[in-house]
Amino acid sequence: MNEVFFDGDDKAKDIYVAKNIRSIKAGKNQGLVLTDNGTNREVWTWGANTFTTPVKLILDLDSPVVSIAAGDGKNMLITENATVYEWDATATQVNSNNIVSK
Repeated sequence: MNEVFFDGDDKAKDIYVAKNIRSIKAGKNQGLVLTDNGTNREVWTWGANTFTTPVKLILDLDSPVVSIAAGDGKNMLITENATVYEWDATATQVNSNNIVSK
């Protein structure tokens, strides 16, 4: 299966991911999951009063994601070539407009 499932009400935050989980992070009002199926890494997000079920971020990056971080309304990730991206917790896409350090 290549799905992320949300089980329970929006307060329970019970998540079952049918992929290999590399990292799970919790911010003030949102959560992130980084998955890796061997050929593709994906970042899923939920919360921030916007997504009650996980949403896969659309990633247009220069290299694969190696790490994620969730904060107070902002999220960050770093890629294999050390590019750092930051985006608002309610965003659904991350691309070159989100680069903060290269």
